[in-house]
Amino acid sequence: MISTGIKIISGLIVIKLMASELGPEGFGLLGQFMTVIAITTMLAGGGITNGVIRSLASNPISTPEGKSWLSAAFTLTTGISAAVAFACILLAQPLSGMLLKGDYAYLFMSLALVQAVVAYGNLIVAEASSRGDSAFYAKINIIGTLLATLALAILVKTFGFEGAAFGLVLMPALPGIIALHHALQRRRDMLDSWTWQPDRHRTQRLLSFSTATVIGATSIPVAHLFIREALGSNTGWTTVGHWQGVVKISDVYMQFVGIFLINHAMPRFAAAIDTRRALTELAKALALLLGIVITGLAVLYALRNWAILIVFSDAFLPMSDLLPAQLAGDILRTTAASISFFFMGRGYVSLAVGYEFLQGPILLILFMLLQDGAGIYAPVYAHLASNAILAATMGLILLIWIRRRAR
Repeated sequence: MISTGIKIISGLIVIKLMASELGPEGFGLLGQFMTVIAITTMLAGGGITNGVIRSLASNPISTPEGKSWLSAAFTLTTGISAAVAFACILLAQPLSGMLLKGDYAYLFMSLALVQAVVAYGNLIVAEASSRGDSAFYAKINIIGTLLATLALAILVKTFGFEGAAFGLVLMPALPGIIALHHALQRRRDMLDSWTWQPDRHRTQRLLSFSTATVIGATSIPVAHLFIREALGSNTGWTTVGHWQGVVKISDVYMQFVGIFLINHAMPRFAAAIDTRRALTELAKALALLLGIVITGLAVLYALRNWAILIVFSDAFLPMSDLLPAQLAGDILRTTAASISFFFMGRGYVSLAVGYEFLQGPILLILFMLLQDGAGIYAPVYAHLASNAILAATMGLILLIWIRRRAR
């Protein structure tokens, strides 16, 4: 709770810094680079965190089986990190012109350099999460978040747009640096399992979990790239900045949902000895999450204008009209994501993959259908409608699964 609270406060500070220094137009344009960072961060190491947590929850590294799983994860992480870094370097120039409308290739090359740090940090944190060591997870994220926020504040105040962009590159890397330092000092036993050991069976199993993560990392962000370009062309980048503000506020509190599901709920789903116990864990997770999210969002909506002035500036006040549909969509998204992680934890990875894949295309299709009629509201209406469809679909699949298991 403390770790997540600090991340949320830090996220709000970062938003405030960038919004006040760059204005709606610059903030909207920087959103394109934020999306690339989010994608590469999730892809770092192949996005196998969920697979590592589930595998090591059943096979700790104190066992030969657990050591083999961690070696396979290290091998996969190293290879994919190198591939993602190479792609960032290769595409640096065209991405700079297309997304940032200028010569910022060095930013994408900097992003390539931090891939391995992020990936190995994720591997260390995943091993801790598999043991239920939430204190370690909290420590790494608290220290990393505070340092990253301080660095970004200095950079954005000193160098403006470019400083903000470079600070965003550093943010996911600092927790990885701290995790690596901790492992070198106190977890040599774990690092001993970091050996190059290609294993076809384990690699395929880890990649099956990676598929869901990779698709989740690209599905919605890629849709957002197209939506920003369409809004920027039709209504201007100031409008994009208002919508981007709503999305960033959503991202801040949805971090809590993601952290809770990955590091707390999913290991419990995976460790449940039978279906009845697993469903009990799902009910507890949903009740807690929805209770917290609905209460928090109700407070946010009641204080929306005040919150926008504090977190952003008066130039962002028009975004208050976009909040209701976004908040309602996030409640439905929390429900659908909880069911998806339940299936992933129980080993039904294909269902989680299907959910992650459908999010982006459904959002983009609905946006295109609503764009002419809804105008600036099209993105948030599409967000609400797409999550309503996905929540209903995942709920129906869960009911069918329960009935089949009962038989």
